[in-house]
Amino acid sequence: MTHNIVQIIDEDVKKSGGWISFDRFMELALYAPNYGYYTKNSAKIGSGLGTDFTTSPEISPYFARALWLNIEAALAPLTNKTIYEIGAGTGRLADQLIQCAGAKIDHYVIVERSAYLRQQQQETLHSLPIEWLEELPREYSGVLIGNEILDAMPVKLLVKKNQGWYERGVVASNLPNLGFQWQEVPWQGSSITELDLPEGYVTEWHLAVHEWIKKVAKGLINGSILLIDYGFPHHEYYHPQRIGGTLMCHQTHLADTNPLVDIGDKDITSHIDFSRLAQYALDQGLDLLGYTSQGHFLINSGILHMLNSATLQEKNSAYKLFLEHEMGELFKVIAFSRDPSQSLLGFSHGDRSHTL
Repeated sequence: MTHNIVQIIDEDVKKSGGWISFDRFMELALYAPNYGYYTKNSAKIGSGLGTDFTTSPEISPYFARALWLNIEAALAPLTNKTIYEIGAGTGRLADQLIQCAGAKIDHYVIVERSAYLRQQQQETLHSLPIEWLEELPREYSGVLIGNEILDAMPVKLLVKKNQGWYERGVVASNLPNLGFQWQEVPWQGSSITELDLPEGYVTEWHLAVHEWIKKVAKGLINGSILLIDYGFPHHEYYHPQRIGGTLMCHQTHLADTNPLVDIGDKDITSHIDFSRLAQYALDQGLDLLGYTSQGHFLINSGILHMLNSATLQEKNSAYKLFLEHEMGELFKVIAFSRDPSQSLLGFSHGDRSHTL
C-alpha cells in the first residue's frame, strides 16, 4: 500500500519507463488524492502558524470591495447573475464578495478540485448560499473569477541547448536520501518563442493553463472572465536575463527553487505568460476587456477613496495590495468578455493591453 507522496510519484515514474515530465510530477506533488500539497489535511493559506503563503483576500477585505465594483458592472447586463470562483482557497474571498453583493447576485458557485479545501470552505461558509462543484459546467453564463489559480497549474520545464529545446523531467535518484533528480530529453513540442535565447536558458511551458483557458473561454455563453495572478507579457516573460525561469516553491512563507525536496509539503508555482493566455481566449471568440497591474486595477476601482474611513492598521494592510514594491506591480489583472461593449472601471487608466 502507498503511504506517502514520494512513493506515489516513484510508482508513477516506474510505470512510465523511468522518466516523467515535470508537469506530471507537479500534478502529483500538488494534487494527488489525499497526499498532494493541496489535497492533504493541512493548513496552507494565511499568515498564521503552519501556513505557507498568503493571498490578497487574506491580507485585506478592501481587495474584494474593489473587485466587486468590477464584477457588479460585468453582471449588470446579464440575466443570469452568477459568480463562479475557481479555486477558492480558504473561502475568504467568497465570503467578502457575498457581503458586498447582497441581493445583487442570484448564485455563487465555487469550483474546487481539492476535497480538503472544499471541506474547509464549507465550514467557513456554511451559512451562505453557495454551491460547490468539482468542475466548471461545460457551458455557463455569469462572471468567472480566479485569484492566484493559474500559477499553481502544472507546467513543463524546458531548457535551451545548442541542439535545440530539451524537456526537463524527473527520474529516480541514484543518490542516497534523495528521491528524485532531473533528466532532460529532446523537446517534442512546437517552438515556444521566436525570441533568441542563450544556451542554458530554463523556462516553463504552460500546457495546462493553455488547455484550461481554451476550455473556459469556449464554455462561456454570456458573461466575463476575470483573472488575477503574477506574470508578464510574452516579451518580458522570455527576457534573456530571466535565464533560470520563474518556477518557485513556497513553504512557511519562505521561497526556494527546488521542487524535488519536501515534496507535498510546499506549493509549486510559475509566473504566467499573459500574451499567450490572451491569444488562446481571443481564439475562442472572446474580447479582451483589459490587462493591467493589480495596483492600477485597485486604484482605478476606488480603493484609495474606500480607505478614507479605514483605521491605520487597515490602511497599512491594504497598501500591500497596490504599492509597486509589494503586490501592486507583481500581480496582474486580465479580463475577457463575450460583449465587446463591456468596460470595467479597473482598466480605466494604465491599461497595458498593447503590451501583450
